[in-house]
Amino acid sequence: MVLYIVSFSKKGKYLAEDIKRMFLDKYVVALFDNENATDIAARAIEDGAWLLYIAPTDKAVAAISPFVKKKTLDIPVAVIDEDAKFVLPIASGDLGQGTTLAVEVAAATHGEPVLTMAKDIEKKKAIDRFAKDNYLKVQNREMVTELSKKQIRGEISKVFVDSEYISRFLEGKYPPSMKKTEDMKEANIVISQDNLKDGVLWLYPRHFFVGITCDGEKSVDELSDFILGILNACTIDLMDVAAIATTDEEKVDVDINRFTAKNRIPFVTFSDEALGIKDEEIGAVCERAAMVAAGEGAELLMPGITENGITMAIARRKI
Repeated sequence: MVLYIVSFSKKGKYLAEDIKRMFLDKYVVALFDNENATDIAARAIEDGAWLLYIAPTDKAVAAISPFVKKKTLDIPVAVIDEDAKFVLPIASGDLGQGTTLAVEVAAATHGEPVLTMAKDIEKKKAIDRFAKDNYLKVQNREMVTELSKKQIRGEISKVFVDSEYISRFLEGKYPPSMKKTEDMKEANIVISQDNLKDGVLWLYPRHFFVGITCDGEKSVDELSDFILGILNACTIDLMDVAAIATTDEEKVDVDINRFTAKNRIPFVTFSDEALGIKDEEIGAVCERAAMVAAGEGAELLMPGITENGITMAIARRKI
């Protein structure tokens, strides 16, 4: 995950550097000091980065307001004062993660998270979070808004799944606002590869998982050209990629994080133990990462291919 921290004073700069040190094992952090706050917000939106302002709240709100009006603000944004006393989420992002950012920063700095309407935000973003966590693509976003309003009112959404394997995969993963049903007629959420019913939210199971390893530093452009080139050769749309997977050693790889953040693709990492690897070749490592991410019954669609120090494999989960 990529985090941009913006400060505007010497004291704020020192706090930004402290926060960066605290988050080195979790985020790829970029610091900006005394730069145009709105320009940095625009860059963060383009890059899919999370955004933290060390500034008065009104200054941070003014910086993101043009994007709120245009409805293009899809990243979480929080603001912290220079004394690190309070952290306030001011934009929730696609998945209500503004609260997550505020809580994490407050815990690291021993400050107090100021959470307003957090429960409503959690309910409103429950569908998006459920979809992302389980590699499901929203096919008709207008229905998310309609169902989110019902969930805020306390109504339960009925979910129909037409794949036995996906149904087993989702067991125990439904939020309180969702309940599985075996009767498609009563469902207002359908999880399927096909559009089976009009007037419901259609969630499409993404089923391609990309394993990746890099030998040395690679630019985002190099990664993008290689990954998109292989996907195009395999006639796979980037939007059908469920996740990019690799080893824990590359968890904070700057360019992999930036590529996945910019393209809004989940980035998952695994320990060598979870991957069952010891001294295997790099190709075998990325194959294992793709297969483990894809889960039980997965198929290795493309073995590891290496070019210019980047190795990539593709697995397809069972549908």
